[in-house]
Amino acid sequence: MTFQDLQEFLYGISRIMKSADEFLLPYEGFFLKPQYIYRDLETEELYCMYFPALLYQNNQDNVSVGKYRELADFLLDKTDHKDEHAVNTAYQFYKMSKEVFFSFEAFISFMEREELLLQAEKKRIENKKNEEKIYANTFDAISEYDNKKLIT
Repeated sequence: MTFQDLQEFLYGISRIMKSADEFLLPYEGFFLKPQYIYRDLETEELYCMYFPALLYQNNQDNVSVGKYRELADFLLDKTDHKDEHAVNTAYQFYKMSKEVFFSFEAFISFMEREELLLQAEKKRIENKKNEEKIYANTFDAISEYDNKKLIT
């Protein structure tokens, strides 16, 4: 998965979490294991299974601890390790998912900062290419001027 793929996937999960609020459902009831996350092939929207029994596990104090671990492992495994921003995002998700009080909103804000870094990097590369073109055009113009001067 590239950074853009991860972004779409995780924004989809975030959308699902927010939709639970509309129905007054605790988000802890979503089954977020990769094998239970589905994508509609026509709309490309993500869907998760909601399983209320997850709310009443024996280990209620640790409902959210480890809830995202399998998803985080899956993302690390599927991440394109040549894409620096994808790797940063996947590892940050993994790191944050180990915290007792994992907040998807906090992670989304991290992902937005990563997107800004990516845009700044692209702009910097574009500006460098433009500078190189200007330099090359200037060098060509000077060379052409010098050649005309030598001929006359």
